[in-house]
Amino acid sequence: MEGPAVQRTPDTPSTQPVTLTSTGTAPVIINSAVLSGTGFTMSGATFPVALNPGLAIALEVQFDPMTPGPLTGQLTVQSNASTNGTVVIGLTGTGGLHQVTLTWDAPSSSPVPVAGYNVYRSTGAGAAYQLLNSSVDAQTTYVDSASLV
Repeated sequence: MEGPAVQRTPDTPSTQPVTLTSTGTAPVIINSAVLSGTGFTMSGATFPVALNPGLAIALEVQFDPMTPGPLTGQLTVQSNASTNGTVVIGLTGTGGLHQVTLTWDAPSSSPVPVAGYNVYRSTGAGAAYQLLNSSVDAQTTYVDSASLV
């Protein structure tokens, strides 16, 4: 069984529903649903749960990774079903890059001509600033596409 594949763009978590249904003639006890994998979370049900025939419950699997690129996970559902008592659903997702475009105005009147700019970034409150450009940049714009969240 293959699970949902999701693509995440910056600051936009992706959510996919997973529906668990009792299709037999007797109640099924779903003992657990365990999620693994970086960037994946789950909500929607408390286990164990009993499903009478024809009833279903919905789980929401959310993908909100802290890093860009492809990631995998799995949802393992265990029940007392006579067939497929343990079902493993593969999960895949691709995290997006965060990108910030900085622009600024050059000084309109300066006794000394501006040769260029250095751009610095801090990764959080109290963190040291790091130089981003390797040489002085004469442009008044900078695109920072580092994988920060």
